[in-house]
Amino acid sequence: MKKSFFAIVLASVLVFAFAASAIGTGLQNVVMTSGAINSIQADFLGGNKGSGAYGTDKTRIITQCYVRLQEGNVDTGRCYSSKVSTTYYNRVYSPKKSKVNDPFHTCYLNYGWIY
Repeated sequence: MKKSFFAIVLASVLVFAFAASAIGTGLQNVVMTSGAINSIQADFLGGNKGSGAYGTDKTRIITQCYVRLQEGNVDTGRCYSSKVSTTYYNRVYSPKKSKVNDPFHTCYLNYGWIY
C-alpha cells in the first residue's frame, strides 16, 4: 500500500514538473489560477515581437509586462516587470502570489504588455 501511494505521488510530481516546464516555453505566457487560491503571473522573452498570444501585438517588441489581482477590498494595483530591450527572460507576479479565495467577491486577474 505504501509503495503504491509513493508511486502515485512521484508520478504526480513528475507530471506537474513537466507541465510547468512546458508552460513557460513560449515567447509570452500568462498563468492565472482561481479557485481555493488566486494568483497571476506573466512572463516574456525580451527583444522579441509579440506572438499574438495573450493579446500581444505581432508588430511590436515587448519591453515590459504587468499583472493585477483584485478581489473584494484587496487590490494589488499594477505590478510591473523589469524593463528590458535585449533577449532576457522576464517575469512578474502579483505581490500576493496567492490568497485565500473569498466566495462572496469576484476575483479579477488582469495583465498587459508594454512595448
